[in-house]
Parts: sequence; C-alpha cells; structure tokens
Amino acid sequence: MVKTRAVLILASLILSVSCANSAVTNLPLASPVQPISPPPTPSGTAAVQNPLAAPTKYVSVQVEPPSDSGLLKQRIDKLALGSSSPELIQLLPTIHFHSKYTSKPGSNVTISDISAISPDIIAIPDPTTSLTNDVIAPISQDQSGFTFAFIADQRYRVAVNQLGKNGKPPVFFWAQNNADFEQNVPLSYSGTMVSGQITSSGDAIHVEDYSTQVQVSILQGSRLVSAVASPDGTGAFSIQLASPLYDADPSKSLILQIEPLSNFSYLPVILQPLTINLQKPTADLGVISLGSIAGLHHIKFSVLAPDQTPLPNIHVNLQGSVGKGTSQLQMDTDANGVADFVLANGTYSISAIPPGGSPYKVMTNTQFIVDQSISTKTITLAPRDVITGTLASKNLQPVNGARLQFNRLGPQNSTELQPIVGNSTLLIEAQTDASGNFCSSAGLNPVSACAPVQLDEGFYMLNVTPPAGSQLPFYSTTFNFPADHALTVVLPDPVTISGQVVDSTNQMPVKKAFVHIVQAATILGQTITDDQGNFTAFVSPQ
Repeated sequence: MVKTRAVLILASLILSVSCANSAVTNLPLASPVQPISPPPTPSGTAAVQNPLAAPTKYVSVQVEPPSDSGLLKQRIDKLALGSSSPELIQLLPTIHFHSKYTSKPGSNVTISDISAISPDIIAIPDPTTSLTNDVIAPISQDQSGFTFAFIADQRYRVAVNQLGKNGKPPVFFWAQNNADFEQNVPLSYSGTMVSGQITSSGDAIHVEDYSTQVQVSILQGSRLVSAVASPDGTGAFSIQLASPLYDADPSKSLILQIEPLSNFSYLPVILQPLTINLQKPTADLGVISLGSIAGLHHIKFSVLAPDQTPLPNIHVNLQGSVGKGTSQLQMDTDANGVADFVLANGTYSISAIPPGGSPYKVMTNTQFIVDQSISTKTITLAPRDVITGTLASKNLQPVNGARLQFNRLGPQNSTELQPIVGNSTLLIEAQTDASGNFCSSAGLNPVSACAPVQLDEGFYMLNVTPPAGSQLPFYSTTFNFPADHALTVVLPDPVTISGQVVDSTNQMPVKKAFVHIVQAATILGQTITDDQGNFTAFVSPQ
C-alpha cells in the first residue's frame, strides 16, 4: 500500500550518497529553505525529521531577490494556502551596520588578538522575530572593524571570534536598526576563568601528551561560548567564558567539551554538564577523568563485494565507547578496499557507506569489540535491489525530467526514524526520463539508456520535484521496499498561490526573484517573478 503526503524534507545535515555524486561530504547547518538557481534539491542523506507531521493551513513565502536588487532574502509568514487573492509581498530595505573595534581601559586585548579574530565574525538572526534564518558573514572587514548588510528592523546576534581563537572567548552583542548605523565593539574579556586538570588511566595516552592531542572548550547548547585551548604538560587547563554568554536563558546549560585535535584520533570526545557561578571571576572544576584509555591496536578493515572483489571509496564510519566518552573516526577505503584505523580498547559500531551509484547496500551499526585479539576485520556488502516506477500528471501524461529523492526513514513497516550515521538517513537521488520511468541520475545522458534505481531495504519517502517551468506540484509518497517494488505515482492538480513582490521603499517590482512556498522546513512549491514582480506557484492540495 502506497501512502501519499505533499511533503518535501529538506536536509539540515547531509551525508552525500547521491546516485550522481561519488563523494561523501558533511555540510554545515543551513537555512530550512535553500536558494534555487536553477532550483536544486538536497542530495545525500537528509537529516532525520518527522515527515508525517500534520500540515497547518498556513504557508510561508521565502523570497530570494537577485543580487543586483540590493535586497536580501526574506521570509513572509502566515499566508493562507489556497487563498484566491494575490498576495502583495513588500521586501524590507537593506541597511548597513558598521562597527569598529575598541578596547576598554585595562582590558587584555592586543593588536595580535584583533588580527587573529578579524576573519572570524558572523551574525545570527534572532529566530523569534527575524525574516530570515541565514547566518551571514560581513561584506567587508579588516583590523579596524567590519560591515554587515542587514534587513532593516531585524535583530541580529553578532559573534566576534566565534571559534574562540587565540586563547580568547567569543564576544556576543545584539544589533538592530531601521537605517544605516554604527556601533563600536568594546573588546573586553571579563568572563569567568574556568580551570581544571585532565587525567586518565590506561597506557594509550600519557598526561604529557594531552597538550598536543586534545583541546578544551565550553558550549552553551551547540554554540561555543569560551576560548579554545589545549592543556599543558600536566593536564591543567584554563579557559575564559564569554561575557555575556550567547543565550541569557538559564535553561541553556553549559557543557565542558574535551575533544581530540585530529579527526583521525582514537581519543574520545567527553561532554560534561557544568554548574558555574558566573558572578565569580574564577571556577575550578578540579580533576576531570577521561576514564580508562588503553591498548592501542592497528586494525585493517577490508570491504568486499559478494564475489570478494575489493571495494574502493567506501566510507567507513566508526563510533565507539572509549573511556568515559565516545570515539568517532571515519575514513574511505583505498584502491585495495582497505581502511586502516588505530583504535583503543572499546565497544564500537561500524557503518560502511558506498559512493553514489553503487550497486551495494549500506551496512550500518554492526557491533564489535576491539581488544588484543583483533587485527583485521572483513566487511562484505550485499547487493541492492531494483525498484521500478513511473511518474505521470493527473491526465496520465508521463512527466519527463522530474527529480526524485528516495529517503530511507527506517526499516520496513516501521514508523520509527532510524538514521545511518549520526542523525542522517540514507537518501538516493534519481530522475524521470521521457516515458516517466524512474532512472538513476548517473545513467541519464545522451549515450546511455535509463539505468535502474537500486535501493536498500526499508521504509522510504519518495520526494518528487517537478521539472522547472512546469505547472506540476511538489509531491511525496511513502512506501515499503522491497514489499512495494513497482510504483505508479500520479501527481494531483495543483493549488495556485499568486502574488507580487515589491521593494517596500519605493513599491517598485522585484523581478527575477526566486520564490519558495514553504511550510515549516518543507518546500511546497517554487517559482520566479516576472518583470512586474508577479509570480504564480503550483502547490499540491494535500
């Protein structure tokens, strides 16, 4: 049984396993609605969200004006889906915020501090009031200060030295105005100085090695709010908190993070909640144990096809319980299908993710124990199965050039979301040919026939993006594979949303602006404005 809903999941964290893409790439957190030029949809693995959440009767319109308009991307909320009246969308003007660095008397800020942090500045829109979700960088900056382009009347949280470089914490402040303005940044580091001493047992690392292998920082939620520093040769560290912190909400607790300096390190990541009196100038955390880290082992993982042929470029991801934390390592297999890791004693789970277009299944969360008895491990990937399908319009005409995303949400017959790595689910891209057939994206070119789409077992959401310029809606359907291995998808007649985009300062139309119709974090439709700023988007009625 095929169930349908008009939902298109957007990726906030993507691990690329596209049929057309052979790379495995982690992307940073992004806006819920991505720019289209021409309209792309995410590839790889989509961050886990609940695709079955009930929609509301309202939608938002996100407008991305052309760069020569001088306007910034903005979101307009609370538009009624299916309204018969065209919407007038007035974009607020762009203003410029100029800021110069200043140093408070008696502060410990030097020219070298400013030189180190000047490339490291962002502005984060206030999520409670802003018309955009985009984290932005300055349009210009040097050692004297920086300039941002903001949407007028919108509130931004500016973060200077956001990565805690040069042994100094970030500086946070709010900025908002309805016209161009200047505001100095008083760089003064007066937050609480937090100290402690790292220790561990076992023979895998010694205290004098901490200074070159780990770093210490403090988070508030997922935001860094302290300097980042390595301990000294005795394991002692001292890092300063930002003042004020990023968020004044007391429920956003502080977390001590101890992490390896290298992405290939066997050392664990330690996350420890903190209770600190921010009214005091210092806080001593005492001794912080990483636990037992022992028994380093050089282990070769060989990844093979069912016929024992070595498989190169397989992304091998390991996550293990080591000491009091979690060790996370990843590597691609070489030309011989081998990935070499150095691991400490612990219990690990392993995932092997083939590149885009591979005929082999993902292997996920296989448990194994690392100790002195293991030096090699063989992984054999099973072949994927073929899914067939056709896509047609309401009048049963085949739809050519639609983009398809097969997003595996979990095992068959299960509504429980099950990621493959972190919070990411498997997503494979395809498209339709002139007959509306499902074809692997890697197989569509002038000299190749339609290549079959191959999937792992599971419960999927199929997201359909219609071809650009058509009057067909975005669409989604859920199904179980391989129980449902031959799909026929018929797109419904769309609901239209029309309007005009203008500059609020002079009421001039904004032409060639990309318009997204969105609901929460899902795209329902997209289009572009004409020379008079008018647009019509076609949205699924479901």
